[in-house]
Amino acid sequence: MQQPAGSTLMEEIIFLPEEVEKTLVSSDRRKAAGPDEIHPALLGPLGSILAAPLARLFNLSMATATLPTATLPQDWKVATVAPIHKGGDRELATNYRPVSLLSVVLKVMERPIRDKMARYLTQYDLLAKPQHGFRQGRSCLTIRFRSHPTQMAQLRGTC
Repeated sequence: MQQPAGSTLMEEIIFLPEEVEKTLVSSDRRKAAGPDEIHPALLGPLGSILAAPLARLFNLSMATATLPTATLPQDWKVATVAPIHKGGDRELATNYRPVSLLSVVLKVMERPIRDKMARYLTQYDLLAKPQHGFRQGRSCLTIRFRSHPTQMAQLRGTC
């Protein structure tokens, strides 16, 4: 892994209204609303109207963001936990998995941050090659498939 030349800090994150509008319009309208009860199906059609005020709000939040005391509306920090049935007997709690429903507006703010961080980490090759979690085109399954032949060889003693 190489370190970036000069500073290792990412540049400041600035939210542009066009970027916020693109995120709003592309939000998955099938997702559930969070605890603030704002549904993504509402935000998409209003993207052109909401983009500038949300970009301003996001920029103000980032301007005062010094961890661990980042300034975000309290409602954005709350999650509603909903049980999702995985299959089997509905009477058994073990057949459910918890899903946290978060504020859709917070997710709109987080997406450009995530994208910029991913670009930075990729550009400067700061992620370990074997890391598959949280990387585009990779998952826990891709690492499993990639490591399977090695594991089989180790079991056979040929590695």
